[in-house]
Amino acid sequence: MQKFYRDTFRNSEDNTENKAIRLSSCLKLIENSEYKDELTGLLNFNLISNEYLAISGIQHIVTSVIARDEVFVKKDIDCQISDVSFQPASEENMINIHFENIENYKKTSLTAHAIYNTKRDYFDWFYKLDKFANFCISEKHIQLLIDNISRLNDNYKSKGDLKKSFRLLLDRDGEYYVRAITSTNKYYDYNIRFSLFVTIIALFKLNKENGINFKLIYCEYDESFIRIYFEKIGSTVIPNVGKLNFILEMSNDEIKREAFRFSSLISLSNNSRTEKFEVELKPRKIRTDIISIRHDFLPSTIIGYIARLSSYIHDAEKDMINDITELSKVSNPDHLRYTLLRNFERSHNQALEPFKQKINNILNVRIKRVSELLLLMDKVDKIITDLELKEYIRYIYYDIIKPKK
Repeated sequence: MQKFYRDTFRNSEDNTENKAIRLSSCLKLIENSEYKDELTGLLNFNLISNEYLAISGIQHIVTSVIARDEVFVKKDIDCQISDVSFQPASEENMINIHFENIENYKKTSLTAHAIYNTKRDYFDWFYKLDKFANFCISEKHIQLLIDNISRLNDNYKSKGDLKKSFRLLLDRDGEYYVRAITSTNKYYDYNIRFSLFVTIIALFKLNKENGINFKLIYCEYDESFIRIYFEKIGSTVIPNVGKLNFILEMSNDEIKREAFRFSSLISLSNNSRTEKFEVELKPRKIRTDIISIRHDFLPSTIIGYIARLSSYIHDAEKDMINDITELSKVSNPDHLRYTLLRNFERSHNQALEPFKQKINNILNVRIKRVSELLLLMDKVDKIITDLELKEYIRYIYYDIIKPKK
């Protein structure tokens, strides 16, 4: 459906618009949040509201995220599994989900389009029937599937309280969509507008209190997800490798349990005319804990986590500099190149399959220097266009270069 897509924004060095944002203007991000007063109080926002955060492009992100968020009204409804059923949709291989006896909404029943992974989650989580359901839908055995779901729902009804929460999106035309199935446990709505506001204040405090400056390099977002990359100003030169830049990543998935998080990656580059490269690597886990804020955290807990951001950045950057320094001492870079090739060949990531032959052609060449390995990584990265696949490859790269204990 064309209503559901991911926007991207790549900042450029020659971007002359919105070099800074006034903090008071960011309040619009949380104007409808039930945590606005508590959050601004905990942050002592009144003392800094007239200050500015000097990051080019951040005003564009704030404006765009607000505009995208206002396309839909979001609502979480609670419903017994036995009161949820499916209907075939007009689109091929799609379904609608019908709700009866809704407990916490103005409507007691409604029908919504299943989007993203909701169809799979509905059939798999409740009934373990995902493959069977896809078969029935594609082969037009709809009544067979309905009969099976109905019998299972009768069984659920006899077991009593089996409740789930469903995130609904309501568009301007009055159409409902099921974005995700979630838990009915305590849920604080730390949405993407909330996380963007907190991030802006955190970056302001990093600059004011610790002298740490960032520039925005890239952002991707949709109605329920955001990921932003901020590159720290100042780089570290690693002999025999190149220039290392630390990147702070803020991401928030409104659906997942560990919703709002800060993590880190690095960019390695050089300015050689013959072997110029720029490649990003991301550790799956470093010695420094990722700052991860769950939906069941209190707002006061979030402030405590944000206060740790400066030490997190310091320790994470130090850890990764140490890892890359060890990489510079590797005596046989070709062994790493061969291991990287084999890791790609053995990968079960289906999104990678169309690229495997091209990757093999790129990596199937002997090398003698670490810079040549990074050049090959850069060439592989350039043929990948899918954003999630790029994220996956960053992990593969770091796994290769990380010193083995």
